[in-house]
Amino acid sequence: MKKITWSVIGILTIFLILTTSSLYFQNYWSAETEHSCAGYIYLTTGDMINVATHGIFTGMLSSIPLLFIDIDHPSWNTIPNIKKYCQFEFITYGDNNPELMLVLTKIPMILIGLLGGIYVWKWSKELFNNNASGILSLTLYCFFPLVMGYSKSTSLDITTAVFFFITVYYFWKYYQTYEIKHILLTGLFLGLTVLTKPNVLIIFPLLIFIGLIYAGYDKFKLKKLFWLMIKICAIAGVIFLAVYSFDWNPLYDYNDPLYAGGGARSEERLNEMVKEFPLPTVTKFVLTKIPVPASHYWQGFYALFSYISTGNAGGTSEYFKGYDGDVSNTTKWMWSIVLKTPIALFILFGVSLILMAIKRNKDYLFLFIPLILYLAQFTIVGMVGGVRLLLPAYFFVFVLCGVIMTKRKWYMGLILGPCLIWYIWVALTIYPSFNQYYNEFIGGPENAPKYFINADIDAKEDFKMLKLWMDKNNINHIYLNSSIYSMHRIYNINHTPFYDENRTAIMNGTMNGYFVISISSLYGESYLNKDDFTWLRELEPIPEMQSYGYSLRVFENEKEI
Repeated sequence: MKKITWSVIGILTIFLILTTSSLYFQNYWSAETEHSCAGYIYLTTGDMINVATHGIFTGMLSSIPLLFIDIDHPSWNTIPNIKKYCQFEFITYGDNNPELMLVLTKIPMILIGLLGGIYVWKWSKELFNNNASGILSLTLYCFFPLVMGYSKSTSLDITTAVFFFITVYYFWKYYQTYEIKHILLTGLFLGLTVLTKPNVLIIFPLLIFIGLIYAGYDKFKLKKLFWLMIKICAIAGVIFLAVYSFDWNPLYDYNDPLYAGGGARSEERLNEMVKEFPLPTVTKFVLTKIPVPASHYWQGFYALFSYISTGNAGGTSEYFKGYDGDVSNTTKWMWSIVLKTPIALFILFGVSLILMAIKRNKDYLFLFIPLILYLAQFTIVGMVGGVRLLLPAYFFVFVLCGVIMTKRKWYMGLILGPCLIWYIWVALTIYPSFNQYYNEFIGGPENAPKYFINADIDAKEDFKMLKLWMDKNNINHIYLNSSIYSMHRIYNINHTPFYDENRTAIMNGTMNGYFVISISSLYGESYLNKDDFTWLRELEPIPEMQSYGYSLRVFENEKEI
């Protein structure tokens, strides 16, 4: 890698400061500790305890720092429900220090975020042969709220995006140089990409499609492409099997601890499932008796395929325009982009498209094809989980915007300057709630519940800031809508729950005090009864709490309604 300029170091340093300092304000959400716990168990015991449709690799990376401290935990085989333990008790069990464990598990993610920034700068600089292009692309990357947000999150999204992007970069490099090292690096990062999530397997047809465009109808080039993909896939396969080297199990194991206590694995359920296959007796024997490599990964792939084939890929818990209506799963990704992308980036990308239409460089296909195909898959299979699934597509947009710096005209500065100032200002003003960013089309994250109710705005990250707000205002007690991930235990939030042990609402408008509720419960589908919070929605939330995050609403009721 050529010398990195001081400008690049400076931008990456700002990125590092913003992401790491924001950790002070936000707590974890259950999926984060679930991944870290699963990775820690796999690294320390070789046992695979995983989540359906999720790979183990991100959890392994995030849990590496935990190997250097003492972790208090019960014997793994004595835990009745290992999934629930990983979500809610892994960091709070015994003498564990939750804050220390959370910070340690996020360090690898932030470093991966930095790695992504380096490669965005590198590709843009090399593609346009202009260091200023690389710096512009890096700036767009490092001040993109969602990149900053997911780079400090122990989820699968930043690892998937970074490794996916680097894989395509080295595939492009191979066609620039035809050097063997780029075949090796493409295979390496392809393997790492596949390890993150089963749903990124689209990268295989994507690479083939790009290769076919370059090969055209030339039989020699087509044959060369065939053997190129064989080599790349072989290298990726070695990486994949090396990580899953301990996971040799039957695909349907009754004793799998992931499913313990839930009744998800039983003789009756298996008999129903094998009816769908020819030779059900043979199928049952293969599923229960023959160990296969990476068995949990393929179980996740089957679960994902089942979601898609049954039309449930979009789930039922994410609403468009609150609870007044849903949005088609196959168009949800479009709305996510429209509402979650800074307007300044729309403008810059529009300018970039005009400039690239004039220049018409064939190398642009290495960026356009992944961008288009990656997004197109969600039109076919639907999307659940919010804009985080779209993160890889943005990386290619950042690089493409670098073309602007090849046009050194005064009028270009009139567009670029204000847009960059606006773009950076947006990132700084949403700090530290990067993932909750919504653009000016809807008036910012304050108005997000009118449009989307999902993890994009409510990932349950604001309980720590709720405690900071309570301490600042000398509030000793609140009414809290939660069993939400038991954050109140970690931060000693003195509260009375909205529901009793039978999940019956006990709060009403005749009670005085401070009422805290997640926006998913207040406006969205996740509340138990639509009538439970009618009285609460008639109150005005305390505006000061908005500066402490956007996923919770705080109301003060001083009189009967």
